[in-house]
Amino acid sequence: GASALTAITIPAGVTKIGTQAFRNATSLRSMYFLGNKPTIASDAFSGVTGATAYISSTATGYPAVGSLMNGLTIAIATNTPTATRIP
Repeated sequence: GASALTAITIPAGVTKIGTQAFRNATSLRSMYFLGNKPTIASDAFSGVTGATAYISSTATGYPAVGSLMNGLTIAIATNTPTATRIP
């Protein structure tokens, strides 16, 4: 389940992350956002602590680096993975 996720990449085309999308993903430490900030439900990361949201320095809509976004700390990505579609 979601509790085993340690990292995830959100493709640039994602415009919304819904209610409890990553609820209790307690092992999640890194989220890589490849595009501008999507709309994120206030409880999308319920139960997630200590995770970092890595963004591009050119992305728009995100809070300042070091700020929190739905419990995730914002940081600039230096090595951003590419998105892979899982069948």
